[in-house]
Amino acid sequence: MNTIVHVQDKGQDAVSFTCDEIGRVVDVKPVFTNKWLGAIIPVGVASLCAVGKQCPIHSEHLRFGLLDYIITKIEKI
Repeated sequence: MNTIVHVQDKGQDAVSFTCDEIGRVVDVKPVFTNKWLGAIIPVGVASLCAVGKQCPIHSEHLRFGLLDYIITKIEKI
């Protein structure tokens, strides 16, 4: 089952991240960018990834960090 993590829109290219069952980013909307493909968002850890919190992410661009955007919605698809 995939999970879509929506973050607040501050004009950035990525406002939703589709993650696979282990939290690996497989799609980004509205503007697709390879920058976040393969990054990990810990969607299975409610204490880290929850509505109202900054979005945690681990990638080659941001090591175990937080995006400067608050999670507004998490949906399972």
